[in-house]
Amino acid sequence: MELTTREVGEVTLVELSGDLDGRNTAKLTEAASRLIARGRTRLVLSFQQAGRVDSNGVRALLLVLKRMRAAGGGLVLCELPKQVASAFEFAGLSKSFAVTPTREQAMREVELEAQREQTGSRVVEVAVDDSGVATAEVVELSEAERQALELFHQMEAPAFDSDEG
Repeated sequence: MELTTREVGEVTLVELSGDLDGRNTAKLTEAASRLIARGRTRLVLSFQQAGRVDSNGVRALLLVLKRMRAAGGGLVLCELPKQVASAFEFAGLSKSFAVTPTREQAMREVELEAQREQTGSRVVEVAVDDSGVATAEVVELSEAERQALELFHQMEAPAFDSDEG
């Protein structure tokens, strides 16, 4: 997965290309942490060039959402491929994430998203750096987010791809 970042006023637009799965979720969560450290807490993620999204990818997205909200910002997803958008809708993730069809709409929506509150149960994100040092972070999830993540995980065989057909 590759991430391309562009700053537009108060909003950071990140374009994802490739798969968002267990092999590369740390790249996304670490990029979000760096943005937050710089005070960039309004994030739009474009999935126009994205491939597969598995439950590890969804967990990473939930983690980024919670971090952005905790920092007083927000996260909006845009340009989801039809199959990924359908999977999000089916799993109930559209209740947790603001999703828009275009970047322009996402840029406007992120201002509203920054004001939504967080509640709920916990998920643990564990990362291991290049030197083998592990870190863990506990993130609160709402009951709806927990159920959606569990359902998405159950739907993963096979994982949802953006390929149509």
